[in-house]
Amino acid sequence: MPVLSALTSQLLSEAKSLIKADVIARWSNYRSHRFVDALVDAIRDERDHELSEDELNHSLSELVKKDNNSEALFEAYRRVCFARSRDIGPRMIGILTATLILEERRPTKIEDAILDVSENLNDDELREVVETVKRWSAIALSGGEGARHLEGQLQYVAHQSTVVSKDGQTSDTGSMLIDTLGSWGEKLRTYGLLFERVQERVIKKEGQVSLSATQFGPDRTIAHSIIFREGYQNLVDLIDRAERASKTTKMS
Repeated sequence: MPVLSALTSQLLSEAKSLIKADVIARWSNYRSHRFVDALVDAIRDERDHELSEDELNHSLSELVKKDNNSEALFEAYRRVCFARSRDIGPRMIGILTATLILEERRPTKIEDAILDVSENLNDDELREVVETVKRWSAIALSGGEGARHLEGQLQYVAHQSTVVSKDGQTSDTGSMLIDTLGSWGEKLRTYGLLFERVQERVIKKEGQVSLSATQFGPDRTIAHSIIFREGYQNLVDLIDRAERASKTTKMS
C-alpha cells in the first residue's frame, strides 16, 4: 500500500505539472497576448500613430505608474484570465481598458456591464450579439413590423398572440430570452444590458359592452418584447472593433 500511495502521489504531481504547463499556461498566455496587443494598439491609436517604440514604451510606463491605472490594469488582467472568449473578449477588455487609463477614470455602469460581457461570453456568443442587433436594426430602419429604435433603445417583438375572452387564457407567456436568443440573452439581462416587457392591448369591437367581474375580460393582443438598453451600440461597436483586430492579426 505505501508503494501504491507513493506512485499515486507521483502521478498526481506529474498531472498537475502537465496541466499547468500545457493547459493553464498555454491558454492564459494566449488570452493575455490578445489583451496586451489590443491595449497597446488602442493607446497608440489615441496618442499618435507615429510614436516610436521607445516613445510608446515611455508613454505606457508613465501611465502604469499611476495608482488608478495600475489597479485598472490588474482588474482587466483578472478578467482576461477567466475570460470564456479566446480572442474577441480579451481584445475588448484591452481596448476598453486603454480608454480608462488614458482618461484616468473608473468605468461607467455601462462600461462595467460591457466588461462583464467581455469576460463571460464566448467568441460565438459575442458574434451572435452583433448579428442579432444588426438584424433587428435593419428591420427597424426598413420600417418593418416587429422592431424599432426608441430613445436609444432597440426593441424587438419576440412573440405576439391574441387572447380570446372565452378561452380565459392567462397573459403570462414567461421569459422569451432563451428561446429567442439562447443563453447569452439571459447573461445580458443579468448584466443590465437588455430586459423584457409584456404589453397588452385590448381589441375594441363595435358594440362591445363592459363585462362583469365574473366574466373573462375583452379580447386582447399580448406582445412580448426584448429590449436592448441604452449603451447597447457601444457594446456592438466594441465587439466589431475587437473582431476586426482579431482577423487582422490572423492575416498578418
